[in-house]
Amino acid sequence: MKHFPILHVAALSLLLPFTASQGLAEGWSVYDLGEMADRETCKSKARNVINSYIFKYGGGNTSEASWSVYGYDLEPGDQDAVIMCPWVPGGGVMAILNVHGETSDEQRIFTADTIDLFWNK
Repeated sequence: MKHFPILHVAALSLLLPFTASQGLAEGWSVYDLGEMADRETCKSKARNVINSYIFKYGGGNTSEASWSVYGYDLEPGDQDAVIMCPWVPGGGVMAILNVHGETSDEQRIFTADTIDLFWNK
């Protein structure tokens, strides 16, 4: 009978990871931010928006590639965002926001909605 408490502790320790992560779910939020005249204008605005978000809400670092700007470890919840600026047929650039995180849907949607608000200021 002295072994039962150890078995209960072992069983409980197996269940704890599931209960702690029930509110979290990996997910994506993708927004169409509209058309821009050219890629450099889009990337410049993306840089300003992501830096403004990090300044106000917290986050890690940023980087960029030839047609996108990234924000890493955005708060709340340690999420990543990318604003892409691909050329569209007929000319111009489409601005697309993608936020990814292993956070709650509410945290990810807050981040995406807030970046969208900064974009449209």
